[in-house]
Amino acid sequence: MKILCVLLSDNIDYFRINAKTPFRRQVLNSAYCNFAKIGQKFGFKVIFDKFNNLKNNKINKYWLFDKKWVLSSEKIKPDLFFDKFELGKKQIILKKNLSKKNSLINNYNLEIFCKDKFAQSKEFSNFITKTYFVKNKKQFLESIKKIKSEKRLDIIRH
Repeated sequence: MKILCVLLSDNIDYFRINAKTPFRRQVLNSAYCNFAKIGQKFGFKVIFDKFNNLKNNKINKYWLFDKKWVLSSEKIKPDLFFDKFELGKKQIILKKNLSKKNSLINNYNLEIFCKDKFAQSKEFSNFITKTYFVKNKKQFLESIKKIKSEKRLDIIRH
C-alpha cells in the first residue's frame, strides 16, 4: 500500500499533534476522515502531519484514520504528498523540492498561478477584470485612473 502524506499548516488552531483528534474543529476531523477512507479505497494509507515536521522526506509522528483517529510514532517515508499549507518562503522551497521529485500531487506551478490574480488577469483577459500590478503610490494613482467604476471615485477622493 502506498503512503500519501497530507502536509498541513503548523497553525495550532487548525491542526495539532498532541490531542485526542488531529483537528481542532470537528467538521475538519470528519472531512479528513472521509478523505482518508477514499484514499484507502484507492490503495493509499493516508497520513496527516505538519509540513515543518517533514525531514529528509520522512515523517516521525503523524495522524492516520483506521476506524478511529490514531497518532503514530512510526518513522515513515511517504510515497506522495498533498500540501494543504499556506505559502511562505520556507513553504515555497518545500513545494518546489517535492515538485522536482514528482512526489507532490497538487502541482506547484498551478497553485502559484491560482493564487496570482495578476497572472490570471493576463492569461484570461477575456474573462477576468483587468488587474494592475503596482509597486508604488505613483503607479497606483496612474492605474486607478484607468478603472471605470464608482468605487474608483471614492478611492481618489480619499
